Amino acid sequence: MEDNDGISCPEHCLNLAQKPPEGNQTVFKRRARYLKDNRLPDVLALIQALGQATKARRTERGLAKELQGKPRSSSSWLQVGREHNEFFRVREEGPENKAHISLISRFVLDEIESEDGDARLPPATPETLAFLLELATSIEEKEQKLANEWKTVLLPILISLVAATSSIAAAIIGATHKPSPPPPPNQEHVTVDKVR
Repeated sequence: MEDNDGISCPEHCLNLAQKPPEGNQTVFKRRARYLKDNRLPDVLALIQALGQATKARRTERGLAKELQGKPRSSSSWLQVGREHNEFFRVREEGPENKAHISLISRFVLDEIESEDGDARLPPATPETLAFLLELATSIEEKEQKLANEWKTVLLPILISLVAATSSIAAAIIGATHKPSPPPPPNQEHVTVDKVR
């Protein structure tokens, strides 16, 4: 499916997913989001629920009912959405509306008229959902790789530094330590009898 600019939805979704962090989030905090226990399954469930729902926006209560409970990696589905703004937008509660969450890629689609005459955003296509699920999995794999990178880079450097420090310490100790003179040989007093 193409949007008004002629860009296919998965490419457009990829551009949305690469949006730079907002605010003062550090790179480490952004990387660690997928490393929370059970985070990837929660993100995948949320993508599917929001992508296939007839309504593009969902409340916490509606998601908890549809997904049969709270997420395993966070206190709420809205919090999962806040932490994964590469896929989701969360509108906070206001005087006229309840807090709700939506899947960004749904908003690049043209509205369609529903049976009751209201304009609604269509559900995401199976191809788009497959792309988003694959993208989330790929991001998680990259974060895992980056989290374990220190083992292949820093560990050998650390071992080399310890070995170099030990060698230098041994050389310094060897240079400053003067060996004590050897003890004098053991002289035995030998008495010789004079033979006459």
